Amino acid sequence: MTEALVLLGCLTLFAAAGIRLGSMDRAGAIAGWVLGIPIVLAWSWPGFSLLAGFVVAGSAASRCFQPGFRRNGRSSRHAIANIMVASLLSGVACFFGGDLLAAPFAGALAAALADTLSSEVGICSSSPPRLILSGRVVPPGTDGGVTILGTAAGLAGACAIGIAGVGMNLFEYRAGLFVVLAGLTGTLVDSFIGALLEREGCLNNEHVNFLATLAGAAVAGVSLLPTGAP
Repeated sequence: MTEALVLLGCLTLFAAAGIRLGSMDRAGAIAGWVLGIPIVLAWSWPGFSLLAGFVVAGSAASRCFQPGFRRNGRSSRHAIANIMVASLLSGVACFFGGDLLAAPFAGALAAALADTLSSEVGICSSSPPRLILSGRVVPPGTDGGVTILGTAAGLAGACAIGIAGVGMNLFEYRAGLFVVLAGLTGTLVDSFIGALLEREGCLNNEHVNFLATLAGAAVAGVSLLPTGAP
């Protein structure tokens, strides 16, 4: 109980610091705080660390490469789109117990971070982005456009989540590999759906982000399957 109260206190301070530093607006901080509760209760300090790492790394990239971010910060829509899947999985883990959902939880965060970094860093690529479906050169910021620099940044973010999870004994090495794959898959799914549906106005950016994190959780969930014959 004491540890849970300390974790909730740290989560509250983290949200307050986000508002103070301009990384998120008030609604975004409240949404992130609410969604973070199941995460810290389910996974304790490793869960808090992965969540905080995602927010810090994503905010730092946005602050450096997105001019409007300093003025606006993350909104509640951003928080819900990127953290909802991880929070729901954590809620299920709280209710049923056990660590089986640790890798899917981290896979969802890895997808969210990889997608954020690939978008924010990729905008600075010296090579123009190419549409993922056709390879056609498109203007920077086009939905479905990808760059080598952005994809590499996304992969680096996914590796960071996977390595951190293994290092904090949240899951084993094999699951960590799937978490990295989940992150890369998430950013590619984001680009595919962006090219197919977001450019046509069928979905908005938050819908696409949510689906990308869902794909990341599903890929990391493959690590739960048995590897050998009975």
